[in-house]
Amino acid sequence: MKKVLTLALAVILLCGCLAACAGGDEAASGEVTIPGTWNLSKAKSDGISIPASKLGFEMSFIFNEDGTASMIYQGETTDGLNWAQEGDVVKLSTYGIDLYDFQLNGSTLTLHEDTQNIDLIFSK
Repeated sequence: MKKVLTLALAVILLCGCLAACAGGDEAASGEVTIPGTWNLSKAKSDGISIPASKLGFEMSFIFNEDGTASMIYQGETTDGLNWAQEGDVVKLSTYGIDLYDFQLNGSTLTLHEDTQNIDLIFSK
């Protein structure tokens, strides 16, 4: 019985090590990089979570390495956006006017909409 328990523990530890190694650069460094495409994955309001597939619209943000960005909403692309990261806040602007502040939470970006008290949650 002791050998079975030891073997089971060894297998669990090995699986954990393999999963950690398979994550790529972001998992290895513990940091999530902003550049890339972030798709709306869900919305939350008053403790209720709704998957993006049930929202009736599609929305994505593309953050480029050079600090430019685009928004895709219902298939229409808006260019001319700029982004900057300040700690765990990603600021989106255009022509010097602040548009949105996203909160980086682990591997998600959250956009809080005050008037409706809704969080739009994006992931890569």
